[in-house]
Formats: sequence, C-alpha cells, structure tokens
Amino acid sequence: MHLLIAPNAFKNSLTAREAAEAINSGLNSSRPGTLPDQTLTTECFPVGDGGDGTGDELIDRLGGCKVAATARDPLGRPITTYFGWMDDNRTAIIEMANASGLRLLDKHELNPLKTTSHGTGDLIRAALDLGVRHIILGMGGSATVDGGAGILEALGARFYGDKDNLLTDLPSGLTGLSSIDRSGLDPRLAGVGMTVLCDVTNPLTGPQGAAAVFGPQK
Repeated sequence: MHLLIAPNAFKNSLTAREAAEAINSGLNSSRPGTLPDQTLTTECFPVGDGGDGTGDELIDRLGGCKVAATARDPLGRPITTYFGWMDDNRTAIIEMANASGLRLLDKHELNPLKTTSHGTGDLIRAALDLGVRHIILGMGGSATVDGGAGILEALGARFYGDKDNLLTDLPSGLTGLSSIDRSGLDPRLAGVGMTVLCDVTNPLTGPQGAAAVFGPQK
C-alpha cells in the first residue's frame, strides 16, 4: 500500500511540510491496516493554497533558490525577507505573506485601514532588478485588503481624490479615490508575465467582497 501525504499548513501551528512529516512519522510508527505480507510506503507532498508556505513549497519543488531582499512590512517598517528565484527561466516566486503578511504583526497592530501591500511591491521591484520574465505570486495570508493599491504605489502608480489631490493616506484614503495615474508605473512590468495563486474568487467590494469577508480577520 502506498500513501500520498499532502496536507496544507496548520495555520499558526505547523507548516505544510511539518504537518506532512508528522503524519508520515505517525503512519510509519503505527502501520495501520497492513498485513504481514504487505508493505506500507509513503510519500510526502505538502501543498499550499496561495498563503503562508506556498512559496517555500514551490521553491523547493521547482528547484529554485531564495534571494534576500529588503521590503516594508504591512505598517511600512523595513524588514529583511526573501523571494524565490529560478535563474534558468528568470522566474520569481513571491509570497505576499513574506512582506505583507498577518504573521508579521502583533495582534494589537492589526488594522486594515492602515496596513498595505507596499512590501509585496518592493519584492516585485527587486525581482525586476534581476531581470525577471515571469512572476508567480501567492496572495494568501496577507494583513491587508487594499486591493493591491500598495503594490501599485510601490511600483510607481499614484492615486488621486477629488480636485486631483494626491492620496497619501492609503489604504484608508481609498474611500475618496477618484482616479489612478499609471503613467509612472515601472516600464519593466510590460515585459513580465504573472501567475496569481489564490483559492478564493471574492471581488473587492460588495456583501461578499474581500473587504467585507476578510477585513475582520485583518
């Protein structure tokens, strides 16, 4: 009998890999349901849903390496983090949670009107500096519901309210958004493909929007 062990992470407890290894250890210790003439074999294949740990699993499975980078955390503080890199096809694996994640904040710091995705934009820019051609972006585990405004701002976009007033208090200022100026976006983005990993389909706004559904946990 051959068993494939493919768990997701146990949030705030075990990574997907740690969970797989624990299950594997238990199975091989108890050997459930096997007869004397049967052999039990197992294979660990931890998986991710786009959130915490997804990037690490992809880096490992695809044979990439980790590149250290400086980015801003959800409250704008500088941190040292990393993204995955595969030099042969110039692909970057960026996990949003590494720069903009809930796990980077203490409970009293959670506030979706102040937390942004700027840091994820910082990681994208660092990948652009390496000449990236394709980005795999895991979107789960973030501390923000700014709709990617922080990412775009970090890459050169500008957000304006009425009378062409520049909005500098994102994301709370998005309630007064009138227009977005994309003319300053990093031109290198035009030559980069992107794959977004996400297991939900909620729009940003509305009763089932990301802000309403996921905002309370952030």
